[in-house]
Amino acid sequence: MLLPLLLCSGFLTACADRPPLVVVDPALLECRAEPPVPPAPVTNRQAARYTKDTALAGRDCRRKLAAVKSVVQTRSHKFP
Repeated sequence: MLLPLLLCSGFLTACADRPPLVVVDPALLECRAEPPVPPAPVTNRQAARYTKDTALAGRDCRRKLAAVKSVVQTRSHKFP
């Protein structure tokens, strides 16, 4: 009778060491797609648009990563 109680209490304390479950908005887990490289010959306008769209895709990804990092750090003190 005492053994099951001891085993149960051992399992409960083992769970206390786990970090809390962090729920992240699924919209934050996908970045804007990188634009396709324009076919040659490339005009200045196409090159400028490609450069701008690539920068926007990178900014979108960095913004979402920062939001996920904020959620994780807020919910758990185990992450630096």
